[in-house]
Amino acid sequence: MLVFVLNKDGKSLMPCKPRKARILLKEGKARVIQHTPFTIQLLYGSSGYKQPVTLGIDAGYENIGFSAVSEKTELISGEVMADIVLLSSLPVLSINSIGLILIASHIRSRSIPDGKILDLL
Repeated sequence: MLVFVLNKDGKSLMPCKPRKARILLKEGKARVIQHTPFTIQLLYGSSGYKQPVTLGIDAGYENIGFSAVSEKTELISGEVMADIVLLSSLPVLSINSIGLILIASHIRSRSIPDGKILDLL
């Protein structure tokens, strides 16, 4: 499990482990912004360092699986159950020859920087 982190200005940073979040909260260096998903905001300036994140999409027959990973850890994963009729009405960014689909409006996470083009696995 990871805790989402916002910088002092409200922009997303890389998530941290719950232990680190507890320490920041206890020392008064962060405050809770949201409980579901659990999100904290730093009360001090930070460098804004973000790691590259790779998003992989697997368009199966009945479900669409996705996973966002950094070099060290998996940040988020899951699956979306959808009818093929519903999929045809969604904005699709790209489809490659082996069936990977990136759907713009349905796969978003605060741990992935806005506007960043993600590599497909």
